[in-house]
Amino acid sequence: MSGPKDNPGNRGSAESGKKNKSPMEEALNFLKHRMRTVSEMRERLKDRGYDPEEIKDTIQELKQLRYLDDVEYAQIFAGRSLEKGRGRLRIVRELEERGIDRETAENAVDDVSYEKGIDPFTAALQVARLEMEKLNYGRPQAGADSTEDQEEENRKIQKIGRKLARLGYSNSDVFKVMDRLRRDEQ
Repeated sequence: MSGPKDNPGNRGSAESGKKNKSPMEEALNFLKHRMRTVSEMRERLKDRGYDPEEIKDTIQELKQLRYLDDVEYAQIFAGRSLEKGRGRLRIVRELEERGIDRETAENAVDDVSYEKGIDPFTAALQVARLEMEKLNYGRPQAGADSTEDQEEENRKIQKIGRKLARLGYSNSDVFKVMDRLRRDEQ
């Protein structure tokens, strides 16, 4: 296996003085810091100027060694994201951005949600209630008697709804949570 092709855009003279790495050495170095997807690895090796055949062989060997496993990556990523309060849509999108196919991403989120007993509506409601506490912190507890108080509560609920949407919760869960918050505030 040969090293990276000569590329005038490489990192200059500091890089040129080093012995060229094999694609496997480059790949293992890339894996030192965290797990990677097959797509991320392919892109890294391509950017470093390795031949497509070398890239294919290296990725195949890494898969056999179980250093690259998109299903495991997706499940670990989904678990961590769910723990952070992110919703299904956002997690799937972020996995797709990392090169995981949609079906694998959706299955990972569903599997981890099931294993951990996470219901999307309940998770969204929990995030929303924490946000409402933050918005109300240090403010006197006023009833929703006046029109101004009702408008202020509605603004808070809308703000929370936008945050839930950004976190990747489905529209139906966001609207259900907003309805629940409105009922709780009455």
